[in-house]
Amino acid sequence: MPLTPRFSLDQNSSHVILTVRIPYIRPSDAELRVEPVSSSSLASEKTDVSFYCKPYLLRLRLPAALCDEDGNKAVYNPDEERGTLTVHLKKINESFIPDLDLISKLMIPPAHEDELFLKKEQSQPNIIELNSKRAETEEKSKVISSFEDNENEVDWRNILASNNKNGDKKYSYGFMDQHSNIFSKWNEQGENTSSYTYLQREMGVELPNPDVVPRFERRSMRLISEEEAFDAERYIGDYFGATDDILFTMAMDSNCFIPHWEKYINRVDDLIDGLNGLSTSDVDTKCHFTKFTEEDNLRLSRLPRCNFTLNHTDNWRHLLSLVDIIAAYVYDCRLTCNDPNPESAWTIAILSPTLSWFESYESDKDSPYDALVFSLRRMMIYPYLRYWPFALKILDDVKKIFTRGKRCVLRCLLQIHDTFEHTDTHYLLNKLYISDYCSWIQSVSDSSFADFTTELKKSCSMITKDCVNLDLTEFEKYAMKFK
Repeated sequence: MPLTPRFSLDQNSSHVILTVRIPYIRPSDAELRVEPVSSSSLASEKTDVSFYCKPYLLRLRLPAALCDEDGNKAVYNPDEERGTLTVHLKKINESFIPDLDLISKLMIPPAHEDELFLKKEQSQPNIIELNSKRAETEEKSKVISSFEDNENEVDWRNILASNNKNGDKKYSYGFMDQHSNIFSKWNEQGENTSSYTYLQREMGVELPNPDVVPRFERRSMRLISEEEAFDAERYIGDYFGATDDILFTMAMDSNCFIPHWEKYINRVDDLIDGLNGLSTSDVDTKCHFTKFTEEDNLRLSRLPRCNFTLNHTDNWRHLLSLVDIIAAYVYDCRLTCNDPNPESAWTIAILSPTLSWFESYESDKDSPYDALVFSLRRMMIYPYLRYWPFALKILDDVKKIFTRGKRCVLRCLLQIHDTFEHTDTHYLLNKLYISDYCSWIQSVSDSSFADFTTELKKSCSMITKDCVNLDLTEFEKYAMKFK
């Protein structure tokens, strides 16, 4: 399989600028194609851009009409990062092209490979031919497992590749409930049944027997488990002593740590307030102040190339799951000052009901309030610091992240993905949830995201200490008698 090079997209009034990092190549071997998409099924003008230079292959579908010859130019600089190709693609209509920073959204999925490569003339040997079905299978079944060096361990590639995604949705889990029987198959291939329990414990998955517990029973089981796990003495200990903890002090001190969703806010607040009068969407305006780093772009380019088109109901329930996932991430990000440690993956997984209990929200029954309450509840039970003011700080951070727009949310998801990918077991949560969430969030409309954020803000104002149903106030009053 060819390699996808590091690349980025930018634009000015007249050109789209494609920058590709391709070290140690001969420019004479490179081939660039710019071809308009002439399909009656496409609602708007699009252009396919393909670049090939062994061993690199890049395929993009840009949402704009570009010149295929005249006005385009390419310059290769061998000294910039050991080889950088900069291509200026001339726009036919000099208008702003949205979402060029969401590069994984623009990468052509395997299903479209036939359009670009299987129909090429034999007189053009520099374009390789790919088998799209094989590419799609390999893309979906690719799993980086630390177990695969041991022949006695489970082959996750076989498990995921043979996973029955058309099975009974009653017992399914993962993004869009598209997975089932994953843990059962791991148990069958393991040496003993204790490995099954080990896997769940290491992943932070508390749901017992995920493959046989119906979706509608998971919430009630989780609430009972949380009540049993709540440690009132530990909570009171943090109630009196959290402010003396150095980690708490650093997490709350803006001089020690400024998270990425708060950087530069003070400088641009006045500008944002002014621009709001020119925009119909508060979220749409602010999202453009979230810039992806080069590491973010690299992670985006490595995501599975999937296109999700969900209805409003499905989008809403996945946004609800996203709330508890982001809240768990923010807790760890604050506590570690965005320097993940060996416990970070477990912390994120255990604090998120979606990741630890495969919680499935219902758009007609649940609201952002429910997702926030479930997250706050777990913050009082499981992590290192169980302190209500700190949990409220996390709540405020979640609100800020969603207010900044879906790009800010995507940055958080990419960091979660990176944290999980460097562990022995949590990487499976990327396969079940996070990778697809990274791809899906890019396709959510700005209006839908803005509507959800409005409801989220309303829900934040309704949160009280009693909403988590752990009798926190009563324990505090009782403890004060003995202080």
